[in-house]
Amino acid sequence: MQNKYSLTPDLDIIKHCLDGEIDAWNALINRYKTLIYRVARKMGLSADDASDVLQDVSILLVNHLEDLRDQDRLSHWLIITTKREVWRLCRRRDRQTEKSVSSISLTEELTEEIFESIQDTSSSLDSAYLALVDQSLVQQALQELDSPCKMILTHLYCNDPPGSHADAAKLLNIPLGSVSAKRDGCLKKMKKNLDKIGF
Repeated sequence: MQNKYSLTPDLDIIKHCLDGEIDAWNALINRYKTLIYRVARKMGLSADDASDVLQDVSILLVNHLEDLRDQDRLSHWLIITTKREVWRLCRRRDRQTEKSVSSISLTEELTEEIFESIQDTSSSLDSAYLALVDQSLVQQALQELDSPCKMILTHLYCNDPPGSHADAAKLLNIPLGSVSAKRDGCLKKMKKNLDKIGF
């Protein structure tokens, strides 16, 4: 079901969050929870630990949103904050279990080196993490489409391997010759959704 903030740009949702609107907070966290979770998993955390980091980052977002200088760079702040929370978790685990330097977790020295390397957030965000931001926004826009559009675009572009036009025609119970037109119409709707959320 579509939330009233589903396609609202971040800056507008943030304004509503700061005005104390609970629905806006839920929309903002829902928009970025997949991104936060994927960053934590990409850094090697288990599913349970990544869920813990997601919860911690969400709390930090609630506590610090009004202090953010560049609110239009929220996704970058969330990536950096998630990385720091992952490193903090690894350091805490290292101290608790007194693992050696050869441990798979990050050592204190390595962690400090990483922290130094991310001081300038504009240069620290590599393409892999920026791609996660894009994926998150595309997923958000896709979810807001009507069911037939969601089905055809998922079938043609998200499946591995991508589905054929013939299979899409069967899936939607439409003539094969109309699949391209249906797809093009759905892509236009998708583009509008992406534009609304500032992709």
